[in-house]
Amino acid sequence: MKQLFFLLFVMVFGISAGQNIGRIEISGTVKVPAGSEAEGITIFNKNSNRGSVTNQHGEYEIAVAKGDSLYFSALQFQGVLVVVDEKAIKDQTLHVEILEGINELPEVVVREHDLSGNITADLKNIKVVELKLPSFSAADISKMYPDWHPSDDVQSAPRNAAVESSSAGLQNGANPLAIIGGLIELIVPPRKNKPAPEPYIGRIELEKIVREKYGDAFFAEVLKIEKKDISNFFDFCEESGFPRNLLKKEKEMDLLEYLLEKSELFREA
Repeated sequence: MKQLFFLLFVMVFGISAGQNIGRIEISGTVKVPAGSEAEGITIFNKNSNRGSVTNQHGEYEIAVAKGDSLYFSALQFQGVLVVVDEKAIKDQTLHVEILEGINELPEVVVREHDLSGNITADLKNIKVVELKLPSFSAADISKMYPDWHPSDDVQSAPRNAAVESSSAGLQNGANPLAIIGGLIELIVPPRKNKPAPEPYIGRIELEKIVREKYGDAFFAEVLKIEKKDISNFFDFCEESGFPRNLLKKEKEMDLLEYLLEKSELFREA
């Protein structure tokens, strides 16, 4: 068993090291527009399939070689593709400036209509349907909702829930059930409510989130998927179950690796 574990470790380490052969570690900063946050910008090396993420000051480190293509991307910024030159290798630094993203609105199809522009005339042409709504009396509603009761009117004396709850059990003597219940809560604390489940992200919302995060240029330049095929690519990913947990901020690099693997399979299909 130990020999098998050692063999797997050597294989993984060999693959990881092989991708960085001939590469050196460089550092740099990503300059963003005034008022924008520089943290969380993704830097992806297309040649080594390795990446990095900027810290709160926009600083990053990544292994590169001359001629490697680095793709800088974030949700609120335009993607930037930079080719590492000899100067960056010599100085072991690479500083990049990134611009705010431009949101492209989807195409809108304008259809013909019968509106004239005259509000009075157009209102007369609107078809009105008379709705036959059921009618109920107060007695009917009372039978339908037996637990319902009217709220206190504004003229009633205000109630003090704290005083009522603390003194209610002593109005006619001590309440043994309340005392026993309090002791049980001290010995066996009540169960905490389970955290609310995370909202489900549908197929269309999934594509919207990822495309806004990286931009269509990322799909074309890094994943080699044309813009017209991006929706088909997400259909392909959804068939095998796109793991939604990869959309979390701490799963940034796992998401990139997943998209790379799926893009290769998509192009081969």
